[in-house]
Amino acid sequence: MNMKPIRVLLLEYNDDDVFLIKEFLSESDIPVILDCADYLKKGLVVLSQEKIDVILLDLRLPDSQGLETFDLVFSKAPQIPVIVLTGHEDQELGTESIARGAQDFIIKGKITSHLLSRSIQYAMERKRIEQELKQTVEELKEANHKILEHQKSVIEEERLKVLLQISGTTAHELSQPLTTLLGNIELIKLRKDDPVKSAH
Repeated sequence: MNMKPIRVLLLEYNDDDVFLIKEFLSESDIPVILDCADYLKKGLVVLSQEKIDVILLDLRLPDSQGLETFDLVFSKAPQIPVIVLTGHEDQELGTESIARGAQDFIIKGKITSHLLSRSIQYAMERKRIEQELKQTVEELKEANHKILEHQKSVIEEERLKVLLQISGTTAHELSQPLTTLLGNIELIKLRKDDPVKSAH
C-alpha cells in the first residue's frame, strides 16, 4: 500500500543539522517531501504558500530566539503539528513548548531515523485526535445551546398558559357580580312604576 508523502517544513539555520535531518528522513520508512527555511521569516512564507503536514522547528534562528519562535509559528499555523528541535541545554524550552501546544520535542544530538519518523507520525496522529476532540466539544456546545434555547421556549410557553388560565379565572369571577348587577338594573326598570317594590 502506497502511503501519501508527508510534507515537512524544517526551520533550521545550522547546515550540519539540516544535512543530518535530510539523511535521517531519507532513511525513514515514511515518504517525505522536505521544505527547508533557515530564517523564521522565510518559514512563515512557506507556511502561507504550501500545504504543510508537520513542522520541525529549531528555537534558535537568526531572526527569532527561544519560545517566542514557537509562539510565532504556532499562532500562524495552529492546525499544523510542531516538533521542536533543541540542544542538550534547551530541554526545558522543549518541555515548555509542549505546554504551549507543540506535539513533541527532540534533542538534536539524540536524533535517529527511527526516532524522527516515529515522532512525525505520532505528532500527526495526536494533532488529528486533538482537532477531532475540539470539533466534538464545539458540536456539544452548539447542541447544549440549542437545548437551553428550547427549554427557555418551553418555560415561556408554560408561563403564558398559566397567565391565560389566571386571566380567564379572573374574568369569570368578575363576570358573576356584573351579571347580578345588570339583572338588578333590569328589575329596577321593570318596577319603576311601583316605588315600594323599586326601593326593595
